[in-house]
Amino acid sequence: MARDASASNGVATGTLAFDAAASAVKSAIVAVDDGTEAADVTVSGSAGGPYTVTLPAVLTHGTDTGDLVSTVAAA
Repeated sequence: MARDASASNGVATGTLAFDAAASAVKSAIVAVDDGTEAADVTVSGSAGGPYTVTLPAVLTHGTDTGDLVSTVAAA
């Protein structure tokens, strides 16, 4: 069984296996062509999740908001 990952800016990643390794989740995130480089993304966690995903800092109205860190569990 596989599942679709969440959408980012309205663009979904490819389908991931239910027991996907953190490296596969990272590859799927980086494959969304939004300018994010592989070196900017970290994904950790056991196969099948939950995963902790860290994305690079973003600028909001000229203010560095810091890195975005989210823990994502399988549904």
